[in-house]
Amino acid sequence: MRSDEHIVGHTADEFAAMKERGEVNTDFAYLDALTEVELQASIDFEDEGVPDWSTLQAGFPGPKQSVTLEEDRDVIG
Repeated sequence: MRSDEHIVGHTADEFAAMKERGEVNTDFAYLDALTEVELQASIDFEDEGVPDWSTLQAGFPGPKQSVTLEEDRDVIG
């Protein structure tokens, strides 16, 4: 089973509330103490895959564009 099947997103506020309630079991002190070498060694590249840095795009996305779509009733259901 791929690990990305269980990935969920939380806002910073949601995460802080979860941490307050004791729902987060991560040992942040341990993670902060890891060196870059130890962190890289802990990654399971066989399961996670090797990142393709050539596709990395830094920056902010462009402005959003408004779109209006009209559908016939029989298309909607």
